[in-house]
Amino acid sequence: MSKEAIGSSRWSLLARMAWGGACVGFLVGALEASLFYFIPRAAGLLHPDVRYVIWFLTPLVDLLTGALLGLIVGAIGALLNLSNPARTAVVAGVGLGFAGAYITWLLDWFRIGTGLIFPRQLEITTAVFGFLVTFILALVMFRMFWLRVGDFFTAERSLSIGRWGWAPFAIVLMLAGGILFFVTHRPLPSFLARASEHGATTSIHPNIVLIILDTVRADHLSCYGYRRPTTPHLDGFAARGVLFENVSAPSSWTLPSLASIFTGLLPHQHGADWAAPLDNESWTLARILQSKGYETAGFNANPFYGLAGWGLDEGFDLYDDDSFTLRHNLAVTFVGQSALRFLYDRLIRYNRFDRRDAADLNSDVARWYRSRDPSRPFFLFVNYMDAHRPYLPPAPYDHRFGKIPRHLLARLTAPLQDGHPRHPYPDQERQDLLDGYDNSLAYLDDQIGSLVRMVRSRPGGENTIFIVTSDHGEGFGEHGTYDHGWNLYSEVLRVPLIIWGPEIPAGIRVSDLVSNRRLFATAVDLALGLKGPIAQASLAAHWMPHSSPALPERPVISELVTLENGRDPSSVSLLTPEWHFIQNSDGSSELFNSRRDPMEKMNVAANPEMREVTDHLKTLLEARIAYSVLPWRSLAYLTSLDRPGASFIHQITSQHPELPSVGPAIGSEQAYFSPHPPSQLLRTHEAEQDLLRTLPYH
Repeated sequence: MSKEAIGSSRWSLLARMAWGGACVGFLVGALEASLFYFIPRAAGLLHPDVRYVIWFLTPLVDLLTGALLGLIVGAIGALLNLSNPARTAVVAGVGLGFAGAYITWLLDWFRIGTGLIFPRQLEITTAVFGFLVTFILALVMFRMFWLRVGDFFTAERSLSIGRWGWAPFAIVLMLAGGILFFVTHRPLPSFLARASEHGATTSIHPNIVLIILDTVRADHLSCYGYRRPTTPHLDGFAARGVLFENVSAPSSWTLPSLASIFTGLLPHQHGADWAAPLDNESWTLARILQSKGYETAGFNANPFYGLAGWGLDEGFDLYDDDSFTLRHNLAVTFVGQSALRFLYDRLIRYNRFDRRDAADLNSDVARWYRSRDPSRPFFLFVNYMDAHRPYLPPAPYDHRFGKIPRHLLARLTAPLQDGHPRHPYPDQERQDLLDGYDNSLAYLDDQIGSLVRMVRSRPGGENTIFIVTSDHGEGFGEHGTYDHGWNLYSEVLRVPLIIWGPEIPAGIRVSDLVSNRRLFATAVDLALGLKGPIAQASLAAHWMPHSSPALPERPVISELVTLENGRDPSSVSLLTPEWHFIQNSDGSSELFNSRRDPMEKMNVAANPEMREVTDHLKTLLEARIAYSVLPWRSLAYLTSLDRPGASFIHQITSQHPELPSVGPAIGSEQAYFSPHPPSQLLRTHEAEQDLLRTLPYH
């Protein structure tokens, strides 16, 4: 055979293998798209986090991937023996085996769930089983129908497009067209369809803008005394309003903290957890304001626990999360997770492939804001993600206070083990991380300034109250751990809180200890002026002219369940102006003097002279939780209060301890809207429900 004939044969084989791979890839992509569209990919999600574009995106990506795999298979077959179609068929069977391995793993993933949150690591046994079964079936089918399919693997056979040969090209054009339509006609998800339900009215209520700075600790903001000028815009806003100096979050990671801010409940009451959404029985801030004629819109850039499927969209006319972006829909696919994210990190920048930065989010907010009815009040919720790992804002902010080296960014994107990096960060690398974090805050501050200017520039914008806070802080090795969600120390609990707008006095700094869980009551109070438990829980009492330092002390409680080596350890903390007490589910207690030891370096719980203080704080903690309003939807948060042989519920019922009542019951402002019978939604054993019904303080 001449060189020209060999080259033509090789090209013919490669083309036919690519065509076959494209067809297989398209079918696999259609299956993958259907699973993503109809089945939530994470345990606990109420509904999938993808949009209709997944029907175009996944088949196209898998089609192209299949075509590439077909080219590789064809090349291997051509190199082995151009004149032996049987060997080429075996190589093609190997390619189909890989497709079968993926399909088996995909079906296993969606059938069983993750057990945690996002996809499990690929089970080798599952993949091997799928590969072997598909490979053997492919060889059997080739053998049975060799008279029909044998020519397909013959290198000398000339390339013939035929009647169906153009199908992959037509399919590619159709899929690309669907993706292009999604990009150019991205909808405002449901707002335009629902905005007219309430009718137009003249607004007599102030607009409320709630801004959450994901992963922002208070002590890195310049208005809180930080040595670097990280937040000049927030400094100015604080001077025009009220700044709370001592604010604690209800948990140290996003979902339970946001759920608490939205409902006024503690995590054990609303139940939101790593694999459990916010229940739809509680009245959220958005739902209350929506019922009073407010337009409600939420924009959340958190691609994990900011998704609507975690129940955070309750009460919003529009809830815009990452599921409405092309990048997110691409990132969740198998190719996106296994290849595109890796290539994006190595070739473009070490950041999440589907992350929306603050400028992107502001652009989406502006699009909604231009379309809304200016005669009606609005509630706008915005969650920025820019201070989250890997602390890499866009230029020029990526080197405002220093630049994170590329080798450190690679390590920073790796998962942590119980909050610890695989290799400890030396002092210089830790400082590099802090520089990157401060860079992110500077960028975030600039974008907040842009958002505020945009809101105030429109008609009615001057009648807007702005609330800025965070869901939790961030650890940088103060107690050995990095990131957040691993413990309840001050670096992950202390957050900023700034409120300004009409009727808010300027230049007030409040030193009282408060929880931003009370923003639920505060926002309702500022918007609607409701009395009773709403007014009692509202933070407005701290800046009212008649308020004084004699306001009753309210100790602040935070709760956490972690996912650690297959276990679910929990911690509960009680914070007073002087002490921070932490009770862990392993039986250990921690006690820090907040005034003398604000960095919480000295645990004095074991000191004999502190026994009386520790016992008092533990009793106070148990009393505050025991008096919290029912139902309690997650007892996992309270396991640290269990004792050998007696759960916390049994302790406070069967033993009838003398528990002092301190202040209003936690969650009483929620009960103002939706009082439930004590057992209606309590997720406990029936015997424990009977015990709780006997409590005189519910």
